[in-house]
Amino acid sequence: MRPTAAICMFSVLAVAGAAPAAPVAEVVPYSGFLDRDGTPADGAVALRFRIYNDAALPAAPENDACNGGASGCVWAEVHEGVVVHNGAFTVRLGAAPGDARRPIAATLRGRTQLYLEVGVRNEADQRWVVLGRQSISPAPQARFSLQPDIEVGTLNVLGEA
Repeated sequence: MRPTAAICMFSVLAVAGAAPAAPVAEVVPYSGFLDRDGTPADGAVALRFRIYNDAALPAAPENDACNGGASGCVWAEVHEGVVVHNGAFTVRLGAAPGDARRPIAATLRGRTQLYLEVGVRNEADQRWVVLGRQSISPAPQARFSLQPDIEVGTLNVLGEA
């Protein structure tokens, strides 16, 4: 029984503007679909996400630190206990709990082409099953400011100021 995944969404949000009073978490929402032999999966699973700078390189060894060495793996994060319902799951890359957290924004900035690999832990032998690698495509940037660029004056509604 080999799990498979269909990747539904990967988006990168860049924030620009005035510095906020509190730090803004830089995470990437990721949604996908996981099935087992054609049937949508249900339950909790462990998912591993790795970012590579080359689509053709083989998967990095289990103990690879993913710091840009010969494996081409430049980032990795494991999410334990991801809830999968009718095959659908959502995680926030760069926001894994505890020691598994790895900042993702710096990895994505300034790169021309990267590839996301998704793996699921096999329940029987605890080995990672690589589900594939996909190109990370930039999304249109969303820009906002905590301070408006224009001043809003008095609004006159029905002759009342």
